[in-house]
Amino acid sequence: MKVLVADGDQAVRAHLKAELAQLHGFDFAGEASDGLELLRKVEARNPQMILLSARLPRMGGLEALLHLGHLDNHPSIYLLLDATDPLAGCLTEHTVALLPRRVTSEQLRRRLPTARRPRRADVEALWASLVQHGFARTHISARTRRGLVLVPVDEVRYLQADQKYVTVRAPGIEVLIEDTLMTLEGEFGPRFRRIHRNALVSVGHLVGLERTPQGVYEAILSDIDERLPVSRRQAGALRRFLKAR
Repeated sequence: MKVLVADGDQAVRAHLKAELAQLHGFDFAGEASDGLELLRKVEARNPQMILLSARLPRMGGLEALLHLGHLDNHPSIYLLLDATDPLAGCLTEHTVALLPRRVTSEQLRRRLPTARRPRRADVEALWASLVQHGFARTHISARTRRGLVLVPVDEVRYLQADQKYVTVRAPGIEVLIEDTLMTLEGEFGPRFRRIHRNALVSVGHLVGLERTPQGVYEAILSDIDERLPVSRRQAGALRRFLKAR
């Protein structure tokens, strides 16, 4: 079984590699120092298992776990966590497999054969609880014909709902996701502002408003051509917001 290791500390990665080397039937498939590198290597190397630190730079391990659920045949996962980490209490309330970051070969020998792929519903429930503690994604992921597409939240211009999907729009990127607009609004908070019952726009990329000859206000966003209609209910508050900033 191919095992990929992800931890932000090179010494921990070396420790895990050495402990895996003592086990029969488990092959070291590479390492990653952050969540973005992990996702790239999972697609390229197709490991059957990941030892994934919950704390990673650039993109945390728990966010990476959420994005891994979009992959076909995603690997079995053990989350690595220090016993003193404040996340421990939250994670033990959910159905995720945990191991200490300095796990021994004997612990791995007992636990790895029982590893399983986390159910997407369980991971999404875990993430929803983390959002309540102030967590928010750095990227939005979508499964496409090209594989997993990651859109940095900082680059997103708008999120627009249409039936059961939400369009995520950034310069040069347009993908569909299954999250609800209400869930996204709750997670990203003041970074996005509702302009219509079906649309949120990035506050940081909102350039201004323009009124059409028909009397409808449209939101102007940086670096894209589309202009989104603003509902009458939201227009007054949005004008005041733009004037005040």
